[in-house]
Amino acid sequence: LVGALHAMSWGLILVVLLLLIWSIISVEIIHPIAWRVHDQPNQNSEWCRQTFSTVMRTTLYFFVTLVAGDSWAMCAVPIVEDSPWTWSVFAVSLVTIQVGFLNLVLAVIV
Repeated sequence: LVGALHAMSWGLILVVLLLLIWSIISVEIIHPIAWRVHDQPNQNSEWCRQTFSTVMRTTLYFFVTLVAGDSWAMCAVPIVEDSPWTWSVFAVSLVTIQVGFLNLVLAVIV
């Protein structure tokens, strides 16, 4: 039990670190695009417009989408439709965090 808790705590620290790294990259790259794309008024536009403005908001967004697997279509899809090259940022962050690292942590625990 102690070994599993030790592995889970290190896994949590490293997942948060990866989320922060991808958040910093996304604030620099995606924020201007998100500001332009979500300029049209609708119920989610202001939240999505502000999502990539700070590292904390972007980390929250990536936690919701990458770790919990929710709300991809709300902000990311309009950004990718406007600037197709941004799929690489979202895809690589998905692969490194969800598919790669979380599976590695799960394998260590089990």
